[in-house]
Amino acid sequence: MDLEVSHDHHNPFGMVQGGLLCTLADVAMGVAAATTLEPGEGFTTLNLNSFYYKSISEGHIHTKATVIHRGNSTMQIECDLYSTEERIARINSNCILRKGFNVQY
Repeated sequence: MDLEVSHDHHNPFGMVQGGLLCTLADVAMGVAAATTLEPGEGFTTLNLNSFYYKSISEGHIHTKATVIHRGNSTMQIECDLYSTEERIARINSNCILRKGFNVQY
């Protein structure tokens, strides 16, 4: 997932709003999680944690989401967000796996 930062993404202090970074990471982690699903299987987020390392106000944000652990009932995913080559945040999530979903992507 990628995002070109604009003024519309700023908080009142002129920096990219942290919730936007969480949303971007959540989408990337959802896509990563979906690659591990079997037919009829879905997932629900149990928690989402964010760690911010650097503020940015302009440029390009790139994400890299990775499934860290995938068990029978839970999954752990993390996503690093980068501006150029510098990591600006790490978001991680734990999910519960469920059967009986009719997931459409």
